[in-house]
Formats: sequence, C-alpha cells, structure tokens
Amino acid sequence: MLLGQLSRYAAVGIINTAIGLSVIYTAMFIGWGDISSNLVGYAIGFVISFCANGAWTFRSRLSGRKAAKYAVLMTLAYLLNVTVMIASRDLLDIDRYISQLVGVMAYTAFGFVGSRVYVFK
Repeated sequence: MLLGQLSRYAAVGIINTAIGLSVIYTAMFIGWGDISSNLVGYAIGFVISFCANGAWTFRSRLSGRKAAKYAVLMTLAYLLNVTVMIASRDLLDIDRYISQLVGVMAYTAFGFVGSRVYVFK
C-alpha cells in the first residue's frame, strides 16, 4: 500500500512539477521575481495536487474539510520550499533555477508525509 501510494504520488508530482516549474520559469523569464513566480506556480499546482492525490493517490473522497487541511499542509510545505529555495540561493550561492528545484524536493517530501498521515489518512 505504501509503495503504491508513493508511486502514484510520484507520478502526480512529476506532472505537477512539470506544470508548476513551467509556470515558475516562464514567469521568471518574463521578469517576475523569484518569490512571485514561485507563488503563482505553486497556486496552480495546489489545485492539481489536491484533486489528483486525494482521489487517485490516496483513494480518498474529497471534501471541504480535507481541502482545508490540505491547504494548511501545503502552506507549511510552501513555506519550507521558499526557505530552502532562498537558503540555497543566498547562503549556498546555488543558481536560482536550481534553487527552485531544491525547494521542490523539500516541498514534495513534506507534502507526501503530511498527506498520508494528516489529510488523507
């Protein structure tokens, strides 16, 4: 069960990440700042992620209560993402595009664990 959920979460994550990073990088390319680009990409990804992970990954009935819990979880995941992105960019002097990807990895790991044990348990 865990392996199946992890596989489905990864599949949703790959699609969601491709869409989110495309939005983020496009916004950055047209001159938006790192933070605002990141926020727009993750806002779009939130809707995709909740629907796909709730219904398919965790095979859970979607509800307003779960959406609210997911919003709390993803807000915390987003704050972790931004912290990791800024730290890797500013403290570790990693390229800003790579730093976005490092933030994605932290967000993804936190999101899976939180989804499994808190939102869709």
